[in-house]
Amino acid sequence: MANSIGLRWRFEPAFGGEFTGPRSYRARPGNFAAITRYLDRLPEQEFAVVCIVDATARDADLTITAAYQHWAAAHGELLSGH
Repeated sequence: MANSIGLRWRFEPAFGGEFTGPRSYRARPGNFAAITRYLDRLPEQEFAVVCIVDATARDADLTITAAYQHWAAAHGELLSGH
């Protein structure tokens, strides 16, 4: 995940949960920056929102990380309903 910047890969929206579900489950303050970088590369940002919302519901401490603050500031319009 961390070394894949710049690599080409094909994202299939039908399998969005396959990409985001495990990341939301394993999100911790120490790896959340890498997860948000990964999510920013998804062409369908709705899946990124689901991942972030699920992760922060499991661990509210994620909302005070710099990674969350930067991601939320950049994607606030998508989070407005949560």
